[in-house]
Amino acid sequence: MSTLSTLLSERAQTDGARVALSFKERGAWRQLDWSRVELATSSLRRALGDAGFGAGAVLFVSKRASVHTVLAVLAALSLGGTVLEVGELLRATTSTEPRWAFAHNSAEFLSLLEAGAAAVLSGILLDDRRGASPARSTVPVLRCSALVSTESSTREPVFATERCVLEISLARDSEAKQLLTSWLTQGFELGASEESESIERDAGELGVSLRIASSRSWDAWADALRARLAAPGSRKRRFVEWALAVNAQPLARSRAAHWVAALLVVVPLRRALRLRQWRRAASLDAGPSPETALLLAGLGVRLEPCEGIIARAFDERLEVTATTTPSSPSVNEFAQSA
Repeated sequence: MSTLSTLLSERAQTDGARVALSFKERGAWRQLDWSRVELATSSLRRALGDAGFGAGAVLFVSKRASVHTVLAVLAALSLGGTVLEVGELLRATTSTEPRWAFAHNSAEFLSLLEAGAAAVLSGILLDDRRGASPARSTVPVLRCSALVSTESSTREPVFATERCVLEISLARDSEAKQLLTSWLTQGFELGASEESESIERDAGELGVSLRIASSRSWDAWADALRARLAAPGSRKRRFVEWALAVNAQPLARSRAAHWVAALLVVVPLRRALRLRQWRRAASLDAGPSPETALLLAGLGVRLEPCEGIIARAFDERLEVTATTTPSSPSVNEFAQSA
C-alpha cells in the first residue's frame, strides 16, 4: 500500500468519528467523518484499479474542486498515478499510459467529448450527484454515485480540530500530494466549496482556522486584500499599514500602540474578511513574498511551510514507532512518497 493509503487507514482507525471533510451542496453544508472518507476512497480505488488505473496512469481534473475531486485525487495518487490539469489532456496524444478524466457534471462530460478527448481517454469518472445523465459514450464511464456515498455523518466531532478550506488546484500533482499528506497526518477538517467563486464566503461560514495555498496564491490574495484598502498614500491607508506593522511585532511596540492597532484595525479587518477564527497559514512551497508574510503576521496569522506541518506529524509517528522500526525515511522522502 502507498503512504497515502496507509495514512488514511491510520487516521480512520484513530479518529473515525471525527469530521474529516465538509462540503457544500445546494447551499447547505454536509460532512463526512474519517471512516466514511476511507470507505469512499477505497471504493473509488478498487473501481479505478479494476478498470486498469495504476502506477503511471494519469487523472485529468479541472481547477474546480468538489468533494468527489478530493476523493478521486486521493484514490488516484494512492494507486501510484499522477494528476494533471485537464487542459493538458489533448496536448500530447502519443503517450500510451492509461488516461482518465474527472467530470463534475454532464456539461463537463459533453465538453470533453466534443473536444475530442474520447480518442485519447481510457475512461471518465463522472460526478453525477445531481442526477447528471449524459449521452452515451464510447469511453467507459464510472459514476461516482454508484461508487461513493456522501450521505452526511450524523456523529459530532470527538474534539475540536483545525478547519481548512480547499483553495488550491488539485490538478497540480505536487501541491495535491502536499495538501493531502498534511490533511491525513494532521487530521484537520477540510472544506470543499460548491463554487470556486464562493471560497471566501464559505471560509467565513465554516469558521476556518487554517488556510493552505501556494506562494503565488498567497501573493495574489495579499494583492487583492490591499486593493480593498484605502488608496495608497492616503492618511487612512498609512494608519492601516502602521497598525498591521505594530500587530506583526507586538513585543517591539508599546502595549498601548498594540491595543490601538488591534482594536481599530486588525479586529475590524478580520471581521470584514469573515475570518475571525483564522490563526494559521501554510505555504505549499518556498513561501510568499516578505510583504505578504508581514501582512499575514499583521493580521495575527502564523505562517509556516507545509513541510513543517508534515514534519511535526512525522516526528510524532516516529516517537510511536521508534521501538519497532529499525530505520525511517527523511521528511522529504515521506512527503514525496505520498
